[in-house]
Amino acid sequence: MLAAGQTNATNFISLSGTGYPVQDVIEADLNARITNKTELAAAKLFLIALESGNKVKNIPDDLKSSFAYNKQELYISWMKYDPMIMVA
Repeated sequence: MLAAGQTNATNFISLSGTGYPVQDVIEADLNARITNKTELAAAKLFLIALESGNKVKNIPDDLKSSFAYNKQELYISWMKYDPMIMVA
């Protein structure tokens, strides 16, 4: 999508993606999966930290699958993009 904007392309077809910022998708997933309010609040704080460009340490075991340290750099870079703005 970004490369198409650097060429003379007149059209773009997206074959995948939600069309929403990844942090919104992750938050919706967390809301659907986590029933413990304290754990959900912690997960949302982790998400805010990542959105601000900060990695999170000391992640509880129950949240490690969502916030594994080796995934955080990807999330941070991915959160910089809003698909709706990029295609506008």
